[in-house]
Amino acid sequence: MEGIRHACRETAAVSPEAFVRIYLSNYCRLPFSRMHKELLAMLLSMSTSRCAREAVAAPRGHAKTTLIGTGYVLWSALYSETKQALMPAP
Repeated sequence: MEGIRHACRETAAVSPEAFVRIYLSNYCRLPFSRMHKELLAMLLSMSTSRCAREAVAAPRGHAKTTLIGTGYVLWSALYSETKQALMPAP
């Protein structure tokens, strides 16, 4: 059992997408769309850039808050070298 936990932690550390798939799977029951994969890849590239900024627009109900506000922020706090995130709300 400990081996499985360790493997999950190592896999989740690789990218926000892996983190969301492992730890937020109850929120993401459907397969990721191309938009989700592109968004998660963009977030991964931003995690290595200091002061990176991005605006995301997508229809309601397309998991923006789940992926960015929950998944990326948690992943970044746990695994990224940058431990800061700014999440403005409407």
